[in-house]
Amino acid sequence: MTIIITYLQHELEIAREHISSWPGYKFVGDNIDKRVKSSRQRAELNGLDLHYFHGYAVRDRLDMSKMSDKAPEYVPPDPTKFIPSSEEIASLEDELEILVARYSIIILNSFILINHQ
Repeated sequence: MTIIITYLQHELEIAREHISSWPGYKFVGDNIDKRVKSSRQRAELNGLDLHYFHGYAVRDRLDMSKMSDKAPEYVPPDPTKFIPSSEEIASLEDELEILVARYSIIILNSFILINHQ
């Protein structure tokens, strides 16, 4: 019995060393469920259910071994960082007026060409 325990402890140490040097993988998979109905429904032939699964492992590109399992504390963002100021809104409105005027001229010129032909 002690030989088995010693062997298992040795295997556990090897596994721990392997896991610490292991780059890490993510297992990715997706499934498709398909139901095939027969053209004539009968009690003995009521259709076919097909279930497919595809999976593969992807090597981690980021070293996550030093990341904490604890979630970071949520700090709400400062609204002044992403909401435009009144000066920025006025500037955007001025630029929008110019763009609308230019686009309107392009559209109106197209109508003029169509009406003269």
